[in-house]
Amino acid sequence: MLYRRFGFLHSRILLYKQDELGHLEKKLDDLDHQDLLLDKRCLKDRIRDDAREPQTRKQLLDLIEERLLKYDEILLKSKEVAALNRPSKRDYESVKSYLQIEKPFFKSGLQFIRCKEDFITLRPGRGSAWVDGFFEDILRHIHWRPLTNLFSNEEHRAKSDNLDLHYHSKKRFSVFIGLTLGILILLLLVLPVYILYQLSTEANRTFVSVGLMLVFTLLFSIVLSVFTKAKRQEILAASAA
Repeated sequence: MLYRRFGFLHSRILLYKQDELGHLEKKLDDLDHQDLLLDKRCLKDRIRDDAREPQTRKQLLDLIEERLLKYDEILLKSKEVAALNRPSKRDYESVKSYLQIEKPFFKSGLQFIRCKEDFITLRPGRGSAWVDGFFEDILRHIHWRPLTNLFSNEEHRAKSDNLDLHYHSKKRFSVFIGLTLGILILLLLVLPVYILYQLSTEANRTFVSVGLMLVFTLLFSIVLSVFTKAKRQEILAASAA
């Protein structure tokens, strides 16, 4: 689910509306300066000012309100679009490969895929980490039927006969990554306890024990960083715990 956000067009429209509002603002300033010299009371009394003919200031403020609301609407929408997630390099290359191999559009309809920096993704789900791409690359390059069957079902395999296109179950893949991560974390928690227990029976092993704790804490942080999209403060909190 990759789409263009048309950031350039958003910027062009906002700049046009901004300049338009700037000119209206200048007109209002000129009108205020004119009334400041001719009739200050119109600046202090709205009813008196609206009673004048023509109602120049009222008409100008109504126009500014209309244009300003439209500008604010586009500005906030642009902010929402800009906040959407960017696709990972792997997802982008996957879609690009599909379009180049299957050619679902005419050549002119494929030009949009070149706008790499302009793409956004609507796909929710677990944030992909480096290890996800590593295992997906393995599935893509190793054509071993038992391995393929493990991560896909008949429906996925029936989608394409092309060896360069691979479909796999996101659910199965996520379960596999989760199990792998769980086993690694379990080992990182159990191994140092076991080793420290063995060392506790020997004397003068204090420095070795401290070094061992530091090494496994570092490995634990690396596993979290590689296997997940955890933020720095989250990794720090987990390591401290």
